[in-house]
Amino acid sequence: MPGSINLDPPNCDCSSASIAQVEDAHCCLKQRFWWMLHSQTLSDISFIVGSDSEAKTFHAHKNVLSAGSSVFRSMFSGNWAAESSVRVPDIEPSAFSILLRFIYTDDAPLTVEIASQVLYAAKKYAVFILEMQCSEFLQKNLCPNNAFTILVQAKSFSEKSLAESCLDIIDETAEVAMSCEDFLEIDFPTLCEVLKRDTMEVKETALFDAAVRWATAECSRKGLEVTRENQRSLLEGALPLIRFPLMTQKEFTTTVAKSGIFNNQELVDMYYYFSGCSEAPFKYNTTSRSSKEPLIASRLSIGNCSFSILDPESYHGLGFSFSKNVKLLGFGLYTHVPFDYNLKLLLYEGKKLIYEDESVQFKATGDEIHRYYLKTAIPSMANIYYSIYILNKEPLLPTYTLHGTDGKTEITVTDPSGQRSVRIKFLSPPFSIIEGKNVKNCCHSGQLPAIIFK
Repeated sequence: MPGSINLDPPNCDCSSASIAQVEDAHCCLKQRFWWMLHSQTLSDISFIVGSDSEAKTFHAHKNVLSAGSSVFRSMFSGNWAAESSVRVPDIEPSAFSILLRFIYTDDAPLTVEIASQVLYAAKKYAVFILEMQCSEFLQKNLCPNNAFTILVQAKSFSEKSLAESCLDIIDETAEVAMSCEDFLEIDFPTLCEVLKRDTMEVKETALFDAAVRWATAECSRKGLEVTRENQRSLLEGALPLIRFPLMTQKEFTTTVAKSGIFNNQELVDMYYYFSGCSEAPFKYNTTSRSSKEPLIASRLSIGNCSFSILDPESYHGLGFSFSKNVKLLGFGLYTHVPFDYNLKLLLYEGKKLIYEDESVQFKATGDEIHRYYLKTAIPSMANIYYSIYILNKEPLLPTYTLHGTDGKTEITVTDPSGQRSVRIKFLSPPFSIIEGKNVKNCCHSGQLPAIIFK
């Protein structure tokens, strides 16, 4: 079929070499429909697809297309019923080929290069399953090299979830993503959307350099001479989104002042700011970026010890605080007593109960850690006292809580990249939090807190 990027029949479980060698032997419905499309036999509609200079013709069957697309069904039941040819200038021939192949055979051989175009075709003709497949494929294949290209396409297709995934990749790899060629192709609103984000892990000098490179590319697209004046004009409205006050004075001098993008008054204002003398309203954001909070899982310990607590109604707790704002994801519950545990867990912020789980259950074979995840990640503020209390529902089951390894009351944990670290202080929760209950703690050689960074 003219314009097809894949003339091979779709794979099927019943295919075999011997059957494939027999002419016109199509072993299943999928392959029979593929043959029907590929051979053009009894076709009653043609599509001229692509721009005039690269247009290709595809032949198909109205009944099959109507069964696979409500848009085609409306077309061939209305004004297009008597037409034998349809012009489709806004879809690439390779993408239209995959659209037809999917309608006939449920098979869509996607690649990163073609998936966005197929997504557009699937949306235009309301082939919803193919839409989902394209979106999921792009999600799985996101990387810094294509994040900006897919972001622009996802926004134009109103694919909010896919766009958010692109922005997450950009947040985490901003400097690498902005060094790629696809960053230079984004439009001005997308540039501003990215520059204003609070969650990017990037230096402001890198953002400024990237913005200037984008302006250089935009000059070429608009047929303008690449001058500082033209670059500045194209960046009007975007520059205030860069947080120049977060630069050091040396960084500002060697990167921004040297570039010639700022006028004299703006330079004076910035140097007044660096010297602490500025009294005029300051238009630049001074809030640090990368406010994404790491998810922290701190480990509690339960098990047998010389502290045998025989009262099943006794609560036993561990207090802690963090050096930074984090999100509390869960805990590791350690035991070296083989048992079917049935626990009640309470989380307090100061004296305020903020989380409760009546049914913490797990089977322990002894000397192991059970990972317990909260039903929702709980934002935890720096230097605020939190405490966990555990209640054994089983009688005669001893319980106690521990601090960090070898009874340490403070530890520092760092994420695998070495970029972020958080100090955790272990404290003894106050007796008064749960009135009338027997609250005990001991210091013992326990497990290090389990740390999970998002």
